[in-house]
Amino acid sequence: MTQLGYSKGFYKFEEQRVEASELDDILDAPFLDNYLERIGSNQEPVRFLRRNRLTIEKEDKVKPTVACVLLFDEEPQEVLQSKASVKIVRMKTLSSEYKREELAKNIVLSGSLEKLAHSAEETIFKIIDEESTNMDGIKLDVSYPIEAVHEILVNAFLHRDYSIADDIHITIFDNRIEIKSPGRLPGNVTKENILNAHFARNPNLVRIINKLPDPMNHDLGEGLNTAYNAMRKAGLVSPEIEEIDNNVIVTLHHRKLASYEDQIIDNLKTNEWITNKIARQLIGEDSENKVKKSLQKLRKAGRIVPEDPKASRFKFRYKLKQ
Repeated sequence: MTQLGYSKGFYKFEEQRVEASELDDILDAPFLDNYLERIGSNQEPVRFLRRNRLTIEKEDKVKPTVACVLLFDEEPQEVLQSKASVKIVRMKTLSSEYKREELAKNIVLSGSLEKLAHSAEETIFKIIDEESTNMDGIKLDVSYPIEAVHEILVNAFLHRDYSIADDIHITIFDNRIEIKSPGRLPGNVTKENILNAHFARNPNLVRIINKLPDPMNHDLGEGLNTAYNAMRKAGLVSPEIEEIDNNVIVTLHHRKLASYEDQIIDNLKTNEWITNKIARQLIGEDSENKVKKSLQKLRKAGRIVPEDPKASRFKFRYKLKQ
């Protein structure tokens, strides 16, 4: 029942006292002083922590809370019973059923919450920039709106269930980014009302971060609305939100709102030829058969022709009809 309470946000795991942490470790780390300076506070650090419910005194011993450790400890992952790191994996494939040899990168990041969120965002875009897909000599640029990645990532940090002993998992495929956050959607939030519902599983964490002059977070619905709008402006389909087992998975697909046929023709305006494989990479579509139908449709319409009608299936290339 307690775990269910944490899962739905009725109990606040962020308010739990962390026995393994010492208050001196928080005070010695640079993050609290830096935070107080940025919000323009002249309060003594210990007084600020007490007044903001970030410490708990018991038997004359003051200990930081989970929220306090996440925000201001140099290595929260060392003292929290549950995990609080980020694992970023780069898979060179479109398929969810990947092979070991398709694993290109496996990175684990740790640190205080704000620093960790920035590091994760920088790492995602660095990997995407470095891992631009080059297929059969044709470079396919894959890009995502910074605002969309930022908002989804920040939501994962601020609204995840920290009582669950698991990290945030980010998987970068050739055609999508999957961000898996431990815990189900909190309170009254569902996939259907998530853009309008407002319920914070970790309200103190959200409040402290939101005090900053340029906070990284918006309200739950507002932040996701920003992500949806950014994807639409970039001509990409909306984020996909799923609840699987005890996790929320948000997927940013590199799949354009334009039809498959239009995307194929646009590509052929700058490249001499295209294959089914390249078209799938370009479109972000896993199904070989769906792309085959689009190519056949363009061929019947007289817009493309095979470069060599006698070529084998695996070497079949199309070009624009002159």
